[in-house]
Amino acid sequence: MSVRAKFHLLVFVVFPVGALTLGVLGMTTSTAFAFVAFGYTILIGLSALLIGCPSCNARLAWQGYLMFPFLPKRCRSCGHDLTKKAPKKGEDARR
Repeated sequence: MSVRAKFHLLVFVVFPVGALTLGVLGMTTSTAFAFVAFGYTILIGLSALLIGCPSCNARLAWQGYLMFPFLPKRCRSCGHDLTKKAPKKGEDARR
């Protein structure tokens, strides 16, 4: 899976599903889930901010537009293609 796909999966799938689930649990069962949802939001936000370019390790969340959490197709620091899949461990990286 590419770095760009991981970021978009985290921001557009994992965060909304988890926040909605914790919000519904907080409204229906216990208010303690509201505190868990707050920590979950901080954890996912920091995880998205810390995703870096595989070649130059520049933070990718700061390279896109600030209003919309989309990543560019290429790193603005080094020009690395962020849509390529990373090679699995043990595979030849030249493929």
